[in-house]
Amino acid sequence: MRADARANRQDLLAAAAHLLQEQGAGMSLRAVAQEAGLGVGTLYRHFPTRRDLLTAVLEQVVVRIRRILTRFIAGVGDPQERWRRLASELAEANLTSMLAALDSVTARDLPQHDLFDEAEEEILDLADRAVAMAAEAGLVGEDLTARHYFMGLLTLTRPLTSDVLDRFPEQNDWLLDVYLRGLRPTAG
Repeated sequence: MRADARANRQDLLAAAAHLLQEQGAGMSLRAVAQEAGLGVGTLYRHFPTRRDLLTAVLEQVVVRIRRILTRFIAGVGDPQERWRRLASELAEANLTSMLAALDSVTARDLPQHDLFDEAEEEILDLADRAVAMAAEAGLVGEDLTARHYFMGLLTLTRPLTSDVLDRFPEQNDWLLDVYLRGLRPTAG
């Protein structure tokens, strides 16, 4: 693939991820092309169907989450700083877009569903290791599971309206800190 075609594809994926977060999987494909600064024909050359576009966005998010978790597991340094950075990076990974894309793709496409089931299993295995490391460092209770951890992050990272973010720009960081404090084990 030529460099300009690769750049166009990446611009389309970034635009789709952004609009997925704001509008969900029903976003307009024309709006995706406009957001990327490209024509609709370019979008359809790269992604002939909505499902193709959503699948590509989903694959990109899965790769990013896998990379974030692997880096945490292999990392060294202060466990509390690493745990906070992990949560922050996962929150920035656009998890809500991933869910919107996954719901749309898997609802109608069983073979793709198998592919994403495998990716989900791998990610949850990595996340279980990360959560176990956090528990070992005393940062979370022993009863926390990867699924619960991700559900909390998904709930926290649902997009706020731009007017809320404009008025309270620190809101996302504050919510993340409150969430992480809430995961700490309680004194028995």
